[in-house]
Amino acid sequence: MSAIQVELLGTFAITVDGRSVADFPTDKTRALFAYLVTEAHQARSRSALAALLWPELPDQAARTNLRNTLHRLRRTLDAAAPNLSENLLTVTRQSIRFNAAHAQVDVLVFQQAVDAVAGHNHTSLTACSTCAAHLAQATALYNGELLPGFNLGDAQPFEEWLMLRREYLHHRAIYAFDKRVAILEAQGQITQAHETAVRLLALDPYREEAHRQVIRLLARMGMTNQALAQFNSLSQLLRTDLGVEPDPLTLSLIQEITAGEFSTSDLAVDTSSPLPLADLLSQPPSAQDWSEAPLVGLFLGRKREFEQLQEWIVQEQIQVITLLGMGGAGKSTLAAHTARRLSGHFDAVIWRSLINAPPLTDLLPVLLDRLAGSPLSNLPTDLDQLLALLLDFLRQRRCLLILDNMETILREDAAGRFRPGYEDYGQLLRYLGEFEHPSCLLVTSREWPKPMVQLERRTEQVRSLNLPPLSSQTSQEILAAHGLTITPAVAVDLTDRYSGNPLALNLLAHTIRDLYFGEVDSFLVEEMPIFDDIRDVLDQQIGRLTPLEQEVLYWLAVARQPMMPSDIQMFLVQKPNQGGIVEALQALRQRSLLERTASGFSLQNVISEYLSERLLDTICQELMPSGQARRDGPTGRLTVTNRFALQHTDAPDYVRQSQGRLFLDPIAEHLLANAPLTTIRASVHQWLAELRAETGMPKGYAAGNLLNLLLRMKIDITGFDFSGLSIWQADTQGHFLRSVNFSEADLSGTRFSEAFGFVWAAAYSADGRYFGAGTSDGKIRLWLVDSAQPVAVWRAHSSAVYALDFSPDGQILASGGADGTIQLWAMDSIVSQQKPEPLRVFSGHRGAVEQVAFSPD
Repeated sequence: MSAIQVELLGTFAITVDGRSVADFPTDKTRALFAYLVTEAHQARSRSALAALLWPELPDQAARTNLRNTLHRLRRTLDAAAPNLSENLLTVTRQSIRFNAAHAQVDVLVFQQAVDAVAGHNHTSLTACSTCAAHLAQATALYNGELLPGFNLGDAQPFEEWLMLRREYLHHRAIYAFDKRVAILEAQGQITQAHETAVRLLALDPYREEAHRQVIRLLARMGMTNQALAQFNSLSQLLRTDLGVEPDPLTLSLIQEITAGEFSTSDLAVDTSSPLPLADLLSQPPSAQDWSEAPLVGLFLGRKREFEQLQEWIVQEQIQVITLLGMGGAGKSTLAAHTARRLSGHFDAVIWRSLINAPPLTDLLPVLLDRLAGSPLSNLPTDLDQLLALLLDFLRQRRCLLILDNMETILREDAAGRFRPGYEDYGQLLRYLGEFEHPSCLLVTSREWPKPMVQLERRTEQVRSLNLPPLSSQTSQEILAAHGLTITPAVAVDLTDRYSGNPLALNLLAHTIRDLYFGEVDSFLVEEMPIFDDIRDVLDQQIGRLTPLEQEVLYWLAVARQPMMPSDIQMFLVQKPNQGGIVEALQALRQRSLLERTASGFSLQNVISEYLSERLLDTICQELMPSGQARRDGPTGRLTVTNRFALQHTDAPDYVRQSQGRLFLDPIAEHLLANAPLTTIRASVHQWLAELRAETGMPKGYAAGNLLNLLLRMKIDITGFDFSGLSIWQADTQGHFLRSVNFSEADLSGTRFSEAFGFVWAAAYSADGRYFGAGTSDGKIRLWLVDSAQPVAVWRAHSSAVYALDFSPDGQILASGGADGTIQLWAMDSIVSQQKPEPLRVFSGHRGAVEQVAFSPD
């Protein structure tokens, strides 16, 4: 039988007896094959595969497409070797399955190797030759993420599966590299250990433990200067991107090295554990997920509430708890402090924010995957079955689940009732409150969800805790933490004024310190207006920020998810240097206006809502169809509309949906309520013309926002002229853009219905007529420059196209690829044929061809 190898990690390659199988006719064919290979542990039903790859089509049409795609896949495999498809695929009328026993598949062997280590019972990992061999095999196979650069823009279920599978494999790779470093170091193979630790850092550059491993290994090799340079690089990375200092363990290691107290023979690897090592290794890598949880700094004034929660959670094992309080009362901070302090009592801790209102049917699969430690296949679609599966997990292991900001899915016009489409959350609360289990669900909300009121009356396993105002003593401690000295009497006065609200008191402290130089008496003598609520406090605070600081806050409000400093800098229209961004973030943190999470900087919900309302009001005024507000306004231009992208095309789907609901929909409703469609169309035409004519207006997001709004309002945009404009962050997927002029437009971040992978190469023809791009799916795409119309798309290489160049006379296009070949293409055949054939193929390179060039003659 033929020797078959399938590589999906870091590439997409299939070889049969050393020959490459390159001719996959469509991306759906590749996607079907990759999915069947990766999920080879069981057969997949035809209906499930059809829904995975063609979710928008009726069932019969999707199954027809699946049948045709399967036929193309089998023909492609059989072309490589007779009857190959019969050996690799078991096909019935109901299901399809990949026969993994007949092929060597890198992703499957990688998983088996890591699982073998996690499940092996041994007394010492570093002395286990079996596990060492498995880890060596796993780390050799992991050459990059699953199907790099591959995507299907019209198959969201497949995209979600691919994202989750990539994330799972990424975590398993980190686990494997980390354990292999420990084994190699323990065995004295310091050079190999260092090389492996460097590869681990490439997977997770912010993993301080890996930096520490590299520093220690460099020191053990006698490379002290390099170890110190690695530490300096780590310190700069943490300060610049995260605003934190290195861990004390790292500082202690560096002190030993600089003091000459670190011996090159020191192992410095902690292999001891109070639990059997096999038990530790069998823990899923995602047993704790704090990615959306705020980091808790100084914790004041909630000792009694924490002790109450500790009693309920640890001693009484209450199943469902709700933390209640107004915005800024400290619910999330108390929940995060409690969860981190009590995490040792649980096998798994998972924090999820509801600020972007994810539907329960989207949230449950994520929770189940996290609890399982890997993506689960064949999840039921019925809500009751999903909830029953969640309950089974919560019974098998003691878990702490935190759902933060539940008020975002409650109705504004009916206290405690869920918004339409979110009633399922009430069923979740009832499931976890009424059925017995040892786990705990902790919910934070400004309102008491209706089901919780009913459950608390019926069962002792459901409790709620209202956060009272802080005491005057705690208020005095908060102000003192900001360097303010006040008497107990003044503390009582300020506590009364601001209702003992922690956020308001923190913001107040910054106002006194910054505007009154820390003189509380001066603040009181001036008889500053008593702020009625946090909105007034925020008016005062936001109004005195620098323009850059304000802009950073508004970007975070629109983003609806944590952002790194580099991300913020990339989005700004007028970009300051990285140092300016970091200074702005530090200033905002000092004013208690920012929170820092493991994945970046974010806003408290109350601040995000406040900024979102202000931004909406301003943009609605700028976009008044009559133009009156714009003529009378301070700038007379779409200034704010140009500075912020109201939808981010590279954000996860649930975030884009939230941005559409919170920003695009209200603006669209405002426009439609103030003018007929004909007036809106005419106004947009006028705004686009003005944007093109305004030389002083910097490039920005105005045109992209207008395009998104037109599509959101379902306005026919046939004939609209977007030429010469920056169309940033526009999402046109699923829309027909007939006769829309995008010539000479900057389409950065814009999504079109035809999505393709990473662009590795680009080239213009010498006469400027054609523009070509080589992509990670092995295709070359050609456009006319003057009209941006596509000319041809064809698969030129079996994997990524890394290089393109047009001959000086414009008659030949040369391409180089990851498959090690150079191919020459005649331009006349490209333009005239649907599937051009190469003029010449040059082979023989052992590696990828990364550059090609013609001589001038």
